[in-house]
Amino acid sequence: MELPRPSWAPRLSALLVLALLPPGALGNCDAPPRLSFAELQDEFKTQTDFPVGTTVRYSCRSGYQKIPGESPTLTCENESVWSVPKEFCRVRSCGHPGDLVNGKIHITDLSFGSSITFSCDEGFRLIGQKISQCVIDGTRVTWNHEIPFCEEIPCLPPPEIDNGRFSGDPNNHYTYGSTVTYSCNTVPRGTDSFSLIGEASIHCTSDEEQNGVWSGEPPECKVVKCSNVEIENGRKQSGFGSSYTYKDAITFGCDAGYFLVGSKVIICQANNSWTPAIPICERAICSALVFPHGEVFPLKSEYRDGDSVTLTCDANYFLLNGVKSMTVQCKKNTWNLPIQTCQMVKCSDVEVENGRKLNGFGPSYTYKDAITFGCDAGYFLVGSEEIICQANNSWSPAIPTCEKITPSVCGTPPFSNGKILPSKPRYATGDGITLTCEANYVLFDGAKSMTVRCKGNNVWDPPVQTCKPVCPDLVIPHGKVKSGAKRLYVVGDNVVIECSTFHAVHGEPNIQCTDEFQWKPAIPECKLRVYIIIIIVIVILIVVILAVWIYKRFFSQKGTYQTDENGKGVCILNVKVPDENEASALKN
Repeated sequence: MELPRPSWAPRLSALLVLALLPPGALGNCDAPPRLSFAELQDEFKTQTDFPVGTTVRYSCRSGYQKIPGESPTLTCENESVWSVPKEFCRVRSCGHPGDLVNGKIHITDLSFGSSITFSCDEGFRLIGQKISQCVIDGTRVTWNHEIPFCEEIPCLPPPEIDNGRFSGDPNNHYTYGSTVTYSCNTVPRGTDSFSLIGEASIHCTSDEEQNGVWSGEPPECKVVKCSNVEIENGRKQSGFGSSYTYKDAITFGCDAGYFLVGSKVIICQANNSWTPAIPICERAICSALVFPHGEVFPLKSEYRDGDSVTLTCDANYFLLNGVKSMTVQCKKNTWNLPIQTCQMVKCSDVEVENGRKLNGFGPSYTYKDAITFGCDAGYFLVGSEEIICQANNSWSPAIPTCEKITPSVCGTPPFSNGKILPSKPRYATGDGITLTCEANYVLFDGAKSMTVRCKGNNVWDPPVQTCKPVCPDLVIPHGKVKSGAKRLYVVGDNVVIECSTFHAVHGEPNIQCTDEFQWKPAIPECKLRVYIIIIIVIVILIVVILAVWIYKRFFSQKGTYQTDENGKGVCILNVKVPDENEASALKN
């Protein structure tokens, strides 16, 4: 009988085989990796052979310390690779450097190799090193420089000035931000006083090297006297003194008919002169106008400030853009607008090949003159049938042409007071267009638009209608058109309005449709006749009076409330019984 084989037997066999193998038979690892935070201990630095299973030990580098609980070893594992190194050393810290009075410490990191910088608050300067670094000092790390200190920036005493003094620290101790104010000495009565020239106050500040300096030069104390000033044809409006000193001002104005040239206000300066320059008063007139090919109204040899002049061009002469006249006004001593010149408008004579003029036969043409063209038989017009002479001596719209009629083409049909869509100079057979009348215009059948189609040979189907001007339809409450009634009213139509039986015409009953598309006189109104209104008022009064009488007679009687033997309440009216005479009178 065979005994069962133990489960640990294969493992034991494998271990025995491995034990019997010579060293290195399983493989070697390369040299251990170099770590930034640790180095091999001395006993492993000279070793060159690292068989599988070899363990090496590291020590933390300077500036690093071991992390408790972490193993500082690596092992050569199967497949001849080192185990993945864990971070078992951490950077040492220098600790917080402390506080900087009147300054700031700029810290990004406190660990070995890091740097910190120092700066001072405004008004202070740094005494000491600006940068300190965390370095190794024996077995520890520390900052390589002591914390500097911030010194208040000092200034030298402010400069003295002649004929003046300054207020400040009696101990002549001035630091950043200190201010001193200068003033001039007083003088005996009757003598010229001193004026302070420049800024009265200066303050202690600093330059780029953090040295204390004063913000500016000190002022001066000197006697300033500016001469009295008068201007011809003008007067002082303020500053009436006979003598003037520094910063004194005078305001001027001119007499009627004159205007000021220069500054209205002048100021006495430190050099005893006035700035800006003393102004003058010039006469406010405009010279006579020269206006060739035109008329000046009113015509004078000179014009006063505010005068207006109208300039009108002669016949066939125009200003820019076809304007006949312009108005200008004299402002001080010049005209408020540039004076234009009158230009003669002359448009050239025009002929159209295979066409003719229907009106505007020339031979000379000036502004707004018009020519209407038509084409000879067998030709159609391309472009506008009417052109107008413009102020720039040209025709607008462009001069049309006459093209030969063919079976495959139609020209733009004549269609006044309306729009053609799509609008083209020529159309092919089969093309359709829509003709729409403008406001206050309709076609002969009363419609606002129609559609036609090109049949070739310049023939449109159906034939193109024209747009007729019409007046608004007549809607008259309580009235109607007595004579001249139509579905559409065109310019020149006359109608007579009449009102219904109980209404009267207020306004003119005979009205006409004018070329302004309005009825003139205005459409009358139909209002109730006066006697009808009177009758209605009388009827209303009678109804009101009758209602009041009925109310008083039947609904406003007074009485008493009594209780009978059975406890029932009854209302007894106080009705007056007429006597024999009253009863007889009522019967009669």
